Formats: sequence, C-alpha cells, structure tokens
Amino acid sequence: MKKSLRSFSTGQKNQFEVILSLCQGADYILMDEPFAGNDVFNREDFYKVLLGILEPTETVVLATHLLEEVEHFISRAVLLRQGKIVGDTSALTLSENGRSLMDYVKETYHYRPDRVIRALDDLTEGEEEL
Repeated sequence: MKKSLRSFSTGQKNQFEVILSLCQGADYILMDEPFAGNDVFNREDFYKVLLGILEPTETVVLATHLLEEVEHFISRAVLLRQGKIVGDTSALTLSENGRSLMDYVKETYHYRPDRVIRALDDLTEGEEEL
C-alpha cells in the first residue's frame, strides 16, 4: 500500500493499469498487450478473474500475440491488417469446425511455414560459388 507506483515492476504496473480499467464500469474496455511482464500463472489467473467479473453488457477488446493462451477465454476473434478487418470468427464456429485459433490466424494471414527457410536461401544464394 505504501509502495510508490514508480517502484513497481513492469508486470505490476500492467496489472495496476488493468485493475484501473476494469474499475471504470465502461461498456467497452480496450486492452493492448495487458500482460507484458507477467508470468504465465498471473496471466491465467487474470483471464479467470476477468471472466468472473465482467457484466453481460461489458465487452473487452484485447490485442495480444498470446493466441494459445486466450483461445479458451474468448468468444470472438477479429483479425486486423493495416487497420482493416481481414478476419472475424466466433470461438463456437472454430470449435464446430475442429479448428484452433492459431489455424484460423495462419490461414487468414496466408502463413507459409517455409518462409524462414526460403528467406535464408535467398540470402545465401550465390555464396556457394565463392
């Protein structure tokens, strides 16, 4: 209680910001990577608490790269590219089709699993001749 906010770790500061945002009673709560600096246990606890305290009229818009972690806590996924919606699906639709969120993201963004190998090959092309 007597600790200065400046002395908080990055994870503690992020937790504090999340708590403040949830205390506002807004219909829409926007969070951009709210878990930076938190370990996996703190993040999982946060998801559980969040689901337990949200009112039916409240919506959390969460931007994150931690897809595997949030997959079981979300009801909808909206994917953006350069400010435009390029994908929009529900967790129920993914489940009914036997697909994971990561599969959906990879398909939507046209992920190529060989992209790193191809880039390395392009970079090293011609070096063998030296």
